Amino acid sequence: MKPTAKPLATRPNSAQTRAGRASGGPPPVRVTRLKTLDDVRLELSKVYREARTNKLPLDTAKGLGYLLTLVSALLKDTQLEQRISALEGAIRGSK
Repeated sequence: MKPTAKPLATRPNSAQTRAGRASGGPPPVRVTRLKTLDDVRLELSKVYREARTNKLPLDTAKGLGYLLTLVSALLKDTQLEQRISALEGAIRGSK
């Protein structure tokens, strides 16, 4: 029998969020948009602080730290690619 993949967690809708609060469930998780390297730095600092104060399990902090490192590398690559494209466009325009 072929193993089936578990579905990824989905973002709760507002009715589910209200129901969770009313039933004493955990508060909704706020997800920070990571658009800049500074956003990644701030999020990584938050993960570090939460791990140091035992609000976040160390294994979870390690996983989030790794993912944030990947996001950081992708942002750097994207910025570099944009800068190279701009330079190439400037060189073509000056010929």
